[in-house]
Amino acid sequence: MDIRRSVNTKFWSDAFIEELGPKEKLLFLYLLTNEKTNMLGVYEISIKRIAYETGLTKEEIKKPFEAFESLSKAFYFDNIVFLPNWIKNQSMNTNMMKSAKTEYASFSNDLKNRLKANGFEGFESLSKGCQTLPKKEEEKEEEKEDEKEDEIEKEKFYPIDFKNFLKLENIKNSECLEFLSSEMWFESKSMQLSSETKILSEKAKEFIIDLRDREMIEGKTLIDLRSHFVSWFKRKRDLERPLVSQKYLTPKFSTL
Repeated sequence: MDIRRSVNTKFWSDAFIEELGPKEKLLFLYLLTNEKTNMLGVYEISIKRIAYETGLTKEEIKKPFEAFESLSKAFYFDNIVFLPNWIKNQSMNTNMMKSAKTEYASFSNDLKNRLKANGFEGFESLSKGCQTLPKKEEEKEEEKEDEKEDEIEKEKFYPIDFKNFLKLENIKNSECLEFLSSEMWFESKSMQLSSETKILSEKAKEFIIDLRDREMIEGKTLIDLRSHFVSWFKRKRDLERPLVSQKYLTPKFSTL
């Protein structure tokens, strides 16, 4: 599941950010938004990866870090990024706080010691000043998170274009949605049927419409649809293949 991070709209008017050059701004924004970030603002990432994803050179990354460290805005050691003010700028519910504590507990003693060396004493110090949501607001927030996760999972397995397609074609067999969304199955069949996965997926729609027009779609299970599709696709492919001209089939003999 994708992780979403929010950035305050006042980011660009922050006094610290205003003093940075374009490349330093890019780097700092990247540190806040890359996919390795977590609820603690302490995560592992290599300079090589930062360079690859930002387009900055290693020197353009290392030098700004020295400035960030001198101002206690960001630290980088042993492939670890540490953002001291990260957790203080997060609005967390109880579950998120528990998760953050669990993550901190998983840190090695060496990492905890490095954090302490920079003036941070355990999780309590990291979370000091962290905004927590009121109880009712927290419950609403948790409900929203659950709803979002459910929607994301549904979209993951049942893409919206397949839903719209079935609705538009007035096809109500729920097995058809699962069949059309079987990307991995189509991928596995691409070699057997000598066709690209994308083409098989598109042909699957034609197959569903064909079944509906012949009134053969009701009661079909996912296994039925898959097995019948393979046979249908082969017949369709053979019919669409151009016939080889007879002159190419007639053997030529020497008249010597």
